[in-house]
Amino acid sequence: MPRHLVPLALVSALLGGAACDRPDAPANTGTETAPADPWTTAAVASLGERAALVAVVRLQAWPAVSAHLAPLVQQLGAPAPRRAALLLAGDLSVFLHMLFGPASPAGPGLTGLDPARPVVLALDEPGLLAPPGLLAAELAHSPGSLPGLRHELVLPALDPSGLADGLARWFDALGRQEPALAATAGARAWVTGPGDLVAVVTEADAVRVVGLQRALAPAGTPIESAPPALRGELLRPAAPPSTSSWPADAGREPLTVLLRPRVLPALLQWQRAREAADALARTTFVEGAQLRRAALAGLLRCEQALGDGVVDLERWLLAVADDPHGLRLRLAAELTATGAQALGPPSTRDPLALRVPALASAVVRLDLADDPSGAPPLDTHPAEVLKRCADVLPAMSLGTPLSALRRSRATLPPDVTAQLAITSIDADGPRAALDLDLAATTDISRFQSIARQLVTGLAREFELHAVPAGDRQRVLVGAGVDPRAVFADTTVPAGLVAARVDLAAVLPLLRAVAPDFAAALSPHRRAAFDLARVGSHLRGELVLGDGEPAAIPPTAVAEQPAPPPALPSSGVVCARSFVEQATDLLDRARPPAVAPSGPALDQQLAALEPNLHCIESDPATAAHAPALRRMLPLALADLLADEFRPGEGARVLAGACEAGDPIACRRRVELAALPDVALPELHSNCPAHQARHAHRLALAGDRLALDDRPVGDTAELSARLAALAEERDPSLALAIDATTPFAALRPLLAALAPQRHIRLGIVAGHDRNSTGTYAIPMVTPQIAASPPASSQQAPLSPNLRVGALVLAGDGSALRMRTGTTALGLYPYLHATTIESDARERPDNGLPPLVTATEATPWSTVAVALAGTCSPHVLAEAADVQAQLGRPDRSVSILWDPHGPKPLSVTPKVRGPNNINSGLFKAKPRVEYCYGRALADQPALAGKVVVEFAVSAAGKLGAVTIASSTLKHPEVERCIVDAIERHTFWSSADSDAVIRWQFDFTRR
Repeated sequence: MPRHLVPLALVSALLGGAACDRPDAPANTGTETAPADPWTTAAVASLGERAALVAVVRLQAWPAVSAHLAPLVQQLGAPAPRRAALLLAGDLSVFLHMLFGPASPAGPGLTGLDPARPVVLALDEPGLLAPPGLLAAELAHSPGSLPGLRHELVLPALDPSGLADGLARWFDALGRQEPALAATAGARAWVTGPGDLVAVVTEADAVRVVGLQRALAPAGTPIESAPPALRGELLRPAAPPSTSSWPADAGREPLTVLLRPRVLPALLQWQRAREAADALARTTFVEGAQLRRAALAGLLRCEQALGDGVVDLERWLLAVADDPHGLRLRLAAELTATGAQALGPPSTRDPLALRVPALASAVVRLDLADDPSGAPPLDTHPAEVLKRCADVLPAMSLGTPLSALRRSRATLPPDVTAQLAITSIDADGPRAALDLDLAATTDISRFQSIARQLVTGLAREFELHAVPAGDRQRVLVGAGVDPRAVFADTTVPAGLVAARVDLAAVLPLLRAVAPDFAAALSPHRRAAFDLARVGSHLRGELVLGDGEPAAIPPTAVAEQPAPPPALPSSGVVCARSFVEQATDLLDRARPPAVAPSGPALDQQLAALEPNLHCIESDPATAAHAPALRRMLPLALADLLADEFRPGEGARVLAGACEAGDPIACRRRVELAALPDVALPELHSNCPAHQARHAHRLALAGDRLALDDRPVGDTAELSARLAALAEERDPSLALAIDATTPFAALRPLLAALAPQRHIRLGIVAGHDRNSTGTYAIPMVTPQIAASPPASSQQAPLSPNLRVGALVLAGDGSALRMRTGTTALGLYPYLHATTIESDARERPDNGLPPLVTATEATPWSTVAVALAGTCSPHVLAEAADVQAQLGRPDRSVSILWDPHGPKPLSVTPKVRGPNNINSGLFKAKPRVEYCYGRALADQPALAGKVVVEFAVSAAGKLGAVTIASSTLKHPEVERCIVDAIERHTFWSSADSDAVIRWQFDFTRR
C-alpha cells in the first residue's frame, strides 16, 4: 500500500545506492555476486508493468543482510511494517502468510523449491487503468464495487508439481476451491475471504501464486461470481516480454527492489476508495450520505494533487548487499524527459576542500532549470498540495521530487551548493561551518537572520562572511568556529549529494535526540553516501561500515538530449478541469451547508457540460465519460435525499438517466418513491438535542420510508422495526412532515410502541434560518392505532402528581400542566421558553408527557417534544387524565401580558409585565411549595399575599407574608424562599414596594 511503501521510498530516496554496476567501478568493492540469471530477467518481464513494487529475493543470502538492515528500517516509524517487514523476513512461508494467510505466524511447509534461484514478488497492483484525472471516474464506474489489489509470486521450482501440491494443501485449509476461476491450464483457484481470491499455476520450472485481495463485489454478489471488470483480474494472459524496467545485470544481490512511481497515483486512489468503503460499512445509514460525499471529495482533491501523472523519475531500483566493508544500499533512478528538463546542467561551483578533518560533512548541489515553455506550473506549492491531500507524499517523493522542488522557488534557491562540516562535538554540542554557493542576486538577509538565531541558540559564536565572485557569491557561516579556517580556497569534484559521517564520534550526540536510531547505527563505524546524475539516471550508494561507495562517473556525460515531455490529451486536460469544478461544488455542500437545488444547482451542473463534452469527444477518455457524468449527480442526489428532498434528487439524475445510464436511472426510480419531508422548525439550546441515530424513518402524506426504502403497510413496518430492534444498539430518528395531523401518525406510533429497545428521536429544522437539523431524543410512544374510549391507567400517588409535566397540543395551540395545576396557553411555540418554564419543577422521576388532539399538526407536537432537555413521551390524553386526574385549579402562572396583576405597587414605577418577568423563575417553585403540601393535606386551599421591596437598581429587599388564609407555615416559608432565591429584576425609576397574591383556591 502507498503508506506501507514509505519506508522503502525513504530508503530509496535518501539512503540508496546504485542497483546497476557501473562500468568504471572498482573490481573489489565487496563479495562476488552471482552472474546474471536469464530466468530472473524472464520472470520479471512476465509480470508486466502494472505492479507498484517488484522484489527479487535470494532466500539463501538474504537473512544475513536483513539482520543488519532490519534495525534501521524499524526506526522509520509506524508505516514500516507490512511491505518492509515482509521483505525483511526473507522467508517464503512468511511471504505467503503475510500476503494470503490467516492471523497466525505459520506458513505452509513447502518442498520442491529451487534454492539456487531467487523468489520474484510483484506486489500492490491496483486494478485501475485510467491516468490521473480519471482515476476517480474509474473508481466510480460501478458504485458499490471495487477491484482488488493484485499480488503475484514467481517461485523457482525443482519439482513444480510437488511445490504446487504443498501450496494447494495450505490454501485448502484457508478457503474453498473454485474451479470456475481456474481457466488457465495447470491452475487451481480458491476463495479465501469475502473479497479475496488466490490461484496457484504450475509451470515448467516455476509455480506462480496469484492473489486478488480486498475486492468489493456489488451487494448480494459473491466475489467469485462478479465479472473481472468489477473485481479485478485474477488470472490473465502473460504480459508481453519486456525488460525495459529490469536491467540484465540487476537482481544479483540478496535483495533488489523496483518501485514504479507511475503506478502510485492509481494505488493511492485505490487505497482511499477502499478505506472509504470500509468506513461506510461501519457507519450508520444516517451518516452514510455525508460519508460518501466526503469520500468522493477526498478522492477528487487527491486527483487534483496528483497532477497529470507526468513523473520526473520513471523507476527506482534499490539493491541491498553485505560485504566485508559493511552494508551497502545502492540505487538507480531513471530520469524521464520531464525530470531531465527540470534537473538542468550544473551552474553552481564544486564544493570547497576542507582544511581540517571533519567528524561529519555533507554536500548538496541543486540545479533546477526553468520551464522552457515559460508557462506557470499547473500545481501549487508542494506544501499546499500536501495540505490538500497528504497521501500524495509517496508519489511526490518518488515520482515528482524535482518538479516539487522547482515549484518551491519562492523559498528555495533554484541553484545552490550547500556544504556542511562538523569539526568537533563537546558537552555544549557541535561546532560546525556552512558554505553556500549562490547566485550573486540572491538576497541573504533572511538567511542571515535565521542562521544567527540558530547559532546563538546553540550558545555558539556566530560568524558570517559573504564573498562575491562574479555572478556568484559564497556565504560562509561559522558556529563556534571560523568558517575560513574550515574551508579551503580550492574545490573538489562532487555529484548531487556526498556525505561522510564518523558514526563513532556522532553517536553520543544522536543518542540525546534519537536513542533508538543511534542504537541501530551503533554496529557501524562510519557512513558514506554519494548520489550523482549519470546521463539520464540518478545513481548513488550508501555504505555503513568501513567501505567507500563505488566511484560514480562525472556528471558531464555525453548523451542525446531527452525529448520534450509529452502533453496530455485534450480529454485528460478537460477531466482535470472537471475534477476541480466537482471538488468545489462538493465542498460547498459540506455540512453545515445544505446541498444546492433548483435553478442554482442546474446552473452549476450546466457549467460542467463543456468539460464533459470534451471528455466524450476524445477517444482516449470517452470510455470514462459516463462515469463522470453520473458521479456528481449521484453524490448530490444522495445529499438531497439526506436532507429529505429525494424528489429534487431524482430530478438531478434526469440528465444522466436520459443519456442512457442504467445506474442513474435505477437510483432515480428509488428516489422518486421516497417522501419529501418539510421538517417542523423550532429552536433549542439543549446539547442533548444533537443526538445520533443509526436509522431514519420518513413520513409525508401517505408515503413512508425506512432507510430510504418505501414501506408498503403497517405489517411490513412492524416486521422491519422488529428486525431493527435485534441490533446491538438500535436507534431510529423520525422525520415527519410538519403538516401531518396527529391522527395520521397513529399507525406509525402504534407500531413503535412495542419496540421499547429502539432508542428514538425526532428530526426538526432550525427556525432561525440556520442550516443543519436537531435530533431530539424521545421515549417510546404510548399511542394506540385509534383513540381509546377510556383508560385503564391507575392514578398516580400525590407525590408523583406534584412533579408531573404535561404539554398538551390542541391544533396550533400548546398548553402546559405542572403538577395539579393547569397553566396558561403558550402565546408562542418556542421550545426554549418551555424549557425555562419547566426547569424549576420538582423531579418525580417520570419523563415529561406530551398529548395531542387528533387535529394537532406534527409541528406543534415536535415543539412539545423538544420542550425540555429530558426525553418526552407521547401519551394518550385519556391515560394522562386517568393518571393525574383533573387539575385542581387553572391559573395563568406563566409570564403573559394578560396574566395576573399585582395587588398594589407603591409608587407605580413597575407595571404588570415587568413584575411577571421578575417572578418568572420563582413561580414554578411556588407551585411546587403548594403541590408538595397537597400530598398530606388534599383539601389545602387559600390565598397568600406576599410583600417585597425592589430598589430602582433592581435589588430585592425584604420579603414578608402580608396575609394568608392558607394557614400553612411551611408553604409560606417556602414561598418566601422561592422569591428570595429565584427572582430577577430590571432597573426602574425609583424603589417600589409590591404586594402580590398567590391564589391556591380550589376550583
